Amino acid sequence: MLARFSAPRAISDAVLFFFPASVLIIIVVVGMTLGKVDIIDSSHYLLHSNVVFDGVVPPNMPYDYAAYRPPFYSAVIAAAGKISGTYQIQIALLGNLAVALLALWMIFRSRLMAFGTVGKIVLVGLLFTNVWFFREMLALRETAWYALFCVLFVCLCQRLYASPLLGLALGSVTGLAMLLRPSGVVFAIAALIIGGGLWMTKTISARHLLLFLSSFLLISLLILAPWQMYLHAKFDRYEPTGSCTGGMNLFKGNHEMMGDIESAVDVDVAGQFLNDYADRHVRMLDEPASVCARDDFLKSEVMRGIKKRPVRFIKSVAASFTYFLAPSPMPLGSGDVSFDKNAQELKIISFHPRKITSFVSVFYYAGLFAAAIGGFLLTRRRKDEILWAAPVLLLFLGHAAVHAVTFPESRFRMPLEILLCVPAALAIQHLLANRTGSRT
Repeated sequence: MLARFSAPRAISDAVLFFFPASVLIIIVVVGMTLGKVDIIDSSHYLLHSNVVFDGVVPPNMPYDYAAYRPPFYSAVIAAAGKISGTYQIQIALLGNLAVALLALWMIFRSRLMAFGTVGKIVLVGLLFTNVWFFREMLALRETAWYALFCVLFVCLCQRLYASPLLGLALGSVTGLAMLLRPSGVVFAIAALIIGGGLWMTKTISARHLLLFLSSFLLISLLILAPWQMYLHAKFDRYEPTGSCTGGMNLFKGNHEMMGDIESAVDVDVAGQFLNDYADRHVRMLDEPASVCARDDFLKSEVMRGIKKRPVRFIKSVAASFTYFLAPSPMPLGSGDVSFDKNAQELKIISFHPRKITSFVSVFYYAGLFAAAIGGFLLTRRRKDEILWAAPVLLLFLGHAAVHAVTFPESRFRMPLEILLCVPAALAIQHLLANRTGSRT
């Protein structure tokens, strides 16, 4: 999987990669020390970690908040707390940065494409100028870990024909990804498609495929089993995605009550309204409804709306798919929402568009996506490049489909963007070589 070792080349590669990496680390550490780095827990992972691993349940918080999300990143936060005590969040964020750099290093050093010196410089440039990806590392979220699993998945798929026992490694990555994000189910689907594709093209034998599938499914199920058993023991239910939010996510992305807020502001601003709306219908006595009961109700509501207006649902899915692929960051801004009783939908109030950096990001992503398309077209030339491109495309399109059915945000796409840097760098290298008329 890794390129053959050459001391001079390894040293030059290390300098090329670790110079910008070192600068980035210094900036983050100094910023944290001086209090210039805002620490964001917008996804409430710290709360989830406290509930699941410390048994600390805030007042008026239903205990089944534990079922709100898969447990992997909450476990990382809990481990950071055990290691560092009061510096729990800072250590978790530095861990995010370290994991992100590991993912980038694996991309840079793996034998993924035929890169010359210019190609490597372009690749490093594309990786480290995605400042929005690194800003995400300073939020207490799972993005960096998911990016690492995406890279590991693609690297393993590239060598899957070599041994069926790689199914154990691929199954481990898939199981952990499913414990990290509900969308990790895309890994499982992509792995099965890749395995089937290798067999159909006679790259592997039927016996190889059978051993791969057996080992892949066995280790995946073993990794997922403890969390599923926990959900069943505590809440009397199994959740294939590991999260009791499927109904809410469908509602946020598709119910007409949500109005047009999906692309404009973070749909989570409607969270309290949706909780109150569900409570009015399913609460018992004076207690608020449980997370699971709310989710079941919202799922039934959105499914009823889909059956009533299927064309609207199709248009909503198509719009969300487009938003996921668009170079413009999503959501477009921030603001609050209120309920318009006349229109029976949520309306945006006090909208604030993103800053100038978001307009700069449009040019970065537009260029990255255009170059990546060109790079994918060039991968028809080599088998190992095809085995790189196929899982990348499956992951990208699979996640686009998942978030088309639910709702898209740029942070959901970030782990996939670093994968696109590889075909983009290949295309730019090819273009420069053609212009100069020499090998780069």
